[in-house]
Amino acid sequence: MNQDKINSFSLSTILFSISIAVLFGIINSYLLYTSNTSTPISLFIGYIISIILSLIPLKLFNTHQDKNLTKKTKIAYGKLSIIINIVYILTSLTLYILITYRLTSFISSQYLIETNKIYILIPTLILTYYIANKGTETTTRISQVSFFICIIIFIFDALGLITHVNIDNLLPIISTSKTNILKSALMFSVFFSVPFTYINITNKNKLSDKQNFNKYYHTMHIISFIMITSAIIITLGVYGIHLTNLFDYPLYTVLKKISLFNFIDSIENASIMLWPLALIIAASIILLFINNILDNTTKHTNIIKKIIPIISFTISYLFLMNNTIIETFKYLIIPTTTVIVLQSTNLLTLLLLKIKKEN
Repeated sequence: MNQDKINSFSLSTILFSISIAVLFGIINSYLLYTSNTSTPISLFIGYIISIILSLIPLKLFNTHQDKNLTKKTKIAYGKLSIIINIVYILTSLTLYILITYRLTSFISSQYLIETNKIYILIPTLILTYYIANKGTETTTRISQVSFFICIIIFIFDALGLITHVNIDNLLPIISTSKTNILKSALMFSVFFSVPFTYINITNKNKLSDKQNFNKYYHTMHIISFIMITSAIIITLGVYGIHLTNLFDYPLYTVLKKISLFNFIDSIENASIMLWPLALIIAASIILLFINNILDNTTKHTNIIKKIIPIISFTISYLFLMNNTIIETFKYLIIPTTTVIVLQSTNLLTLLLLKIKKEN
């Protein structure tokens, strides 16, 4: 497959999908519970911090533009690069498992209540496996199409809900301690910046218009932030913080308020497609990232690629589906540790590359 056809915009759209997936799949409930009506402030502070943190994966991408991530780790770590590649694979696999499980859990609880989660998880794993194995060019094109679909759906949702917003539900602006606001801001900044690691599914020289990538990178960062913040503000404005925290999926439940032309109700099933679509694309991108590392580090790539969905299914089945801790904030220990390790690895790799380049 000729990856030279990849353009900067299509690659940048993966940032949108993964950012949305991280919010909906992992941390939105935590942010709302911790910051209450101060959540928009936490998001803004977190966004400012994430601008700095997101420069780490961007600079890593811009360094040695003719080399992929595995070759960069080889330059940075030498023989120890195999360990670093394993870290990238394991951290990414953890995020992949969490995202596919949260999507499965959402579909099961909201649409297919009587269906065993196994019969939802298996098709999800197969679909993401299929997309990832189509390669970088095809996957980024799918991501680009999905981006426009999500934008259209979001605009429709926002217009349908804006008349239901009660400003009083957003007050007081400061409703919790500074510690909680800062804690949420830091959590959001880390999760919001780390997914940008996955632009490294290719190297910059394979972009047909690489000179435009940095511009699209920052633009997609802004668009993702605006959508996430708007979704939370609208949800808070419609329900208020107390009712919002009662729902498992408040960003979905609020869509029940939408009616089309004042007489077509219950269209939330169509409107909510934004979130599952983003989750599927995000999981596919992460799996593609893992596949690309395997392609450059082992001779048994095809076998391992086929084993990964099996491993994901097994872990989800044994440790997530029958474990109530996944429905509490304690489960955040795993993804939080994962993204910190991932970001730390990015930073260390970047620093070593800079040092060796200077020498």
